[in-house]
Amino acid sequence: MKHLILIIAFYLIPSSETNIAEFDIEITADKKAVKLVCTSGCDWDSAEILLKKKPAQRTYITNVGLNFNDTKPNATPIFEIDFETSKNKNTITLIGKQGTAWETLEFAINKNQRYDLNQFGITRK
Repeated sequence: MKHLILIIAFYLIPSSETNIAEFDIEITADKKAVKLVCTSGCDWDSAEILLKKKPAQRTYITNVGLNFNDTKPNATPIFEIDFETSKNKNTITLIGKQGTAWETLEFAINKNQRYDLNQFGITRK
């Protein structure tokens, strides 16, 4: 009977790795920029990431804001996404670092196509 109680207690203890943040970000793109609009879960409303001619650029997206290159936010984020764009491949790669149920998402940049990103994944609208 003691073993049964320990097993049940083990499953009831929440894991720190299952901390999923709640957020919704709309993503649209054209030839010059990727536009982000956070509709919930962020301290920011909208942002734009310019597509440069470099092979790839990195942006960290958090609930606190966006940071470019390898700079980390000053405040502790609830969620953190490593956002990479590649102009040559016309793809966006998202790497969930914290607060997401997904690890990596990759999708094509289609002009004026809208994508909805949240803690569980991405959908095309």
